[in-house]
Amino acid sequence: MAILYKVVIVENFDDDTATTNALDVEGADDWLIAVETFQPDEETGKSTLITIFKKSGSSSSSSSSSSSLSSSSSSSSSSSSSSLSSSSSSLSSSSSSSSSLSSSSLSSSSSSSTSAAPVGDRGVFWGGSNLAQNVFQNRIDYITISSESDATDFGDTILAMSQWACTSNGVDARGIGTARSGSTPVDDIQYITIGTPSNAIYFADLSVSRQRVGSLSNQGNQRGLFGGGPGSNVIDYITINSAAIALDFGNLMENQDDPVGCSNGTNERGLFSGGSTTLVRIQYITINSLGNATNFGTLDPFRREHGATSNLTNERGLVAVGGDRGVRTSEISYVTITTPADSIKFGDLTTTPEDLAATSNGTNERGVRGGGSNSGGTDTSVLMDYVTINSTGNATSFGNLTQTRAFLGACSNA
Repeated sequence: MAILYKVVIVENFDDDTATTNALDVEGADDWLIAVETFQPDEETGKSTLITIFKKSGSSSSSSSSSSSLSSSSSSSSSSSSSSLSSSSSSLSSSSSSSSSLSSSSLSSSSSSSTSAAPVGDRGVFWGGSNLAQNVFQNRIDYITISSESDATDFGDTILAMSQWACTSNGVDARGIGTARSGSTPVDDIQYITIGTPSNAIYFADLSVSRQRVGSLSNQGNQRGLFGGGPGSNVIDYITINSAAIALDFGNLMENQDDPVGCSNGTNERGLFSGGSTTLVRIQYITINSLGNATNFGTLDPFRREHGATSNLTNERGLVAVGGDRGVRTSEISYVTITTPADSIKFGDLTTTPEDLAATSNGTNERGVRGGGSNSGGTDTSVLMDYVTINSTGNATSFGNLTQTRAFLGACSNA
């Protein structure tokens, strides 16, 4: 039976000049799902990443799906029942590197503990960038939000990617995320089961390829939203417990590059705040009702490259955690999600990071910030700190991530 796979080739994947070629290819049912990494080319010192992962159980017979890899790149690939080694040999002709390949199964479990996650209390941090080394990362970490400690390795994202936007369906424990690879926007959404350490799996595609989007959900009501991006006001939605391509939800009030999102969960109000083009605006949507965003208030002060989280149905949103307001800031700002208004100062983080991520254990009232960059764009942070969301005040040290990183994503099973 022919299977539809996605093949992603990322040249120079370990720096900001990366280019991505993603295409759908028919293959046999016995293809392995793997990451193939070429060693750095001796002349350029840059590497090529090839990823193959299953997109659907069976393919259509359309010529666009069944076209050979050679129609989209300089390499060729057979759609017969070849093994991964023969298909990756074909793919390797697209790279100038002749080094041997090393592969690992994406379907394998992480070496981390597989004990059940406390319901509502596991937070995960996805991918990111080590700015000092100028490399993207594929590591997923996890923590128990109610217990201060260092993070543990959860598994890997499909590609080493940066500028993540992540959310989840709460206690149903599916986390979803999208990001960029190199300098190229991609349309792929990935998912994990938050209670089970493992590698991420392909979920579906965004309606439009883009990067630096904001994300939020109505938790157990199963709707996730992705909004904005450079030159974009598009809001997409998905049903988190059912893998299918994202659909048009409505529009933000204007193009909004790099906003962040949070919500009051099953009470159905979502907020998008800040960003590189709309620095002060907070806007809201009703998650279970398609439509355009409405003005909520302004960030005080304005913010970009920040984080956001909430205590869900307890109605407090931390709409700006750290970030850049002209200079890096430690300030946390909050709103009452049910009441349109300008943000109010909550307290301060332990450092002054931007490009961070935040998540929470919901109505149990703990929010955790992870990672970020602290100075000059090269000092990438390993730190996590936490606040009690229903009580204003400054953050307290929580522990360390397994790697220093910025431009990461976060979600939880709350």
